[in-house]
Parts: sequence; C-alpha cells; structure tokens
Amino acid sequence: MNMKKIFAWLHLWLGLISGIVVFIISITGAIYAWQPEISEFTQPYRFVTVENKPYKSVTDIRAAAEKAMNGKKAFRILYEEAGKAPVVQFYQKSLTIISTYM
Repeated sequence: MNMKKIFAWLHLWLGLISGIVVFIISITGAIYAWQPEISEFTQPYRFVTVENKPYKSVTDIRAAAEKAMNGKKAFRILYEEAGKAPVVQFYQKSLTIISTYM
C-alpha cells in the first residue's frame, strides 16, 4: 500500500466517525432548540383552554397537588402564561425536583 491509499483510507474513516459525532450533536441541538414545540405536542395536558373564570387560589392548588402526590410537601408553584397549567414542584432528599401539572 502506498501513502496515497493509506491517507485516503484514513481520511475516509476519520471523516465518517467525525460525521457521526457532528450528526448526533446537530440532532440533539435541534431537539433542544425545538423543545417548547415538542413539549406542546407530547404533553398536551400542560395546556388548558382559557375560560372566563377566576383563578384557583394557591392554597387550593397546593392542597390538590399534595393530595395527588400522597402527602408530599410542595415547595414551589409556577404560573407561566394564560392557557398553561400551573406547575407544582416537590422536593426530595436526593436533591431532585419532581414537577406535577395541576
């Protein structure tokens, strides 16, 4: 094998391997960039119809969420925009956050 064939073979395989890495990075970046739209499609329970009713109180939402989570204590309630359900977050000792949508 002469040097030209060795370099051609090396260029081919290194290009294929680096191409796979670039492809994976591109796909994950696209998923990250389109995350809100993907969440809207895959998690329809997060979006509610806007009705002309008064908002539920924070204590009512907290009580319903704690009841649904078998008595765990909620530590945060996040209100986003109109048409989205409030997010109730719970804290575990393992420093993870569990979210539930009310």
